[in-house]
Amino acid sequence: MKLRRLALGIAAALLAGSGAHADETKFIMTTISSPTSQVGQENYHGWANRVNEAGKGIVSIDVIDGYSVANYRSWYDHLVNDVIQISFGPSDVGGRFKKITVPQVPFLVNDPAPASLALWRLYKTGMLDDEFADVVPLMLVVFPATSPHYREEPRSIASFAGLKVIGGSRVTSELIETLGGAPLAFPPADQYEALQRRTADGIFTNFAALTTFKMDEVTHYHVDVALGGAVGMVAMNRARYDALPAAARQIIAANATDKESHEFGAFFRDYEQTSRDIIAHEANQKIVSAPPDVVEKWQEKARPIENDWINANDGAAVLAKYKQLLADVGAGH
Repeated sequence: MKLRRLALGIAAALLAGSGAHADETKFIMTTISSPTSQVGQENYHGWANRVNEAGKGIVSIDVIDGYSVANYRSWYDHLVNDVIQISFGPSDVGGRFKKITVPQVPFLVNDPAPASLALWRLYKTGMLDDEFADVVPLMLVVFPATSPHYREEPRSIASFAGLKVIGGSRVTSELIETLGGAPLAFPPADQYEALQRRTADGIFTNFAALTTFKMDEVTHYHVDVALGGAVGMVAMNRARYDALPAAARQIIAANATDKESHEFGAFFRDYEQTSRDIIAHEANQKIVSAPPDVVEKWQEKARPIENDWINANDGAAVLAKYKQLLADVGAGH
């Protein structure tokens, strides 16, 4: 009931000031990013603006930035309970999404653009349908591959022995443990403080996240190596999607194709490079490439993690199909 009252209150306030047509289908979308976020403005607002332009008098989306309506922990519950109808959110939702996390398998993906395109095409095969009973993905994105970032230069980059390291997922936490470290779990909003207070010695994330959450202020040694990419999505409440009038559904569907996911991934590829360049030119920062022998050692240690992912998610067919789709994208298909 509390969620329902919140939904009705938000909808009434937005509709009161919107001047919406009486027969126009109107939705609330949350970005769970700040109003000044480049990611939010170029991707989420940009997407909603395209829908609104094409859907005048038919469908309209009001976009809410910040965390007052939804956050990284609540976005999915608020979406399925119709407090909001569309939202960006990470796939780390209490184990709800499993097979779609296949890009997290270590050393599988590197470039977010083809990885996102292949993931969308994987979804369109129907192999992930059981994970989307309550929501409809409109865009899927594989974030830039995670790599290790340390508060200070470690004794050795070949091992995490004696280090407490924040992992962004079960797979990355397992990798940290396999490499000798103690994995920690913190939501994005708490990671800066954990590093600042020395609760953590390092973090597995990407350069884009470092600059977005200002964690380059508390990390100073960075290792370039692609250890798997986390997954995010822009998704819509399935009941609302299924109830769309034909004209409104056509407009939403026309803006939910492999093109949008590919462009979403390309944005993060460019954002990652820009963030890396910024950090490289900051004082007291050092970026190194993982030596080939270290990469080979880590790949060997990571093989059981791939098998664990397959066994935990009944994912052999999904992994094989995703690898095929990645190869297809690489071949220009």
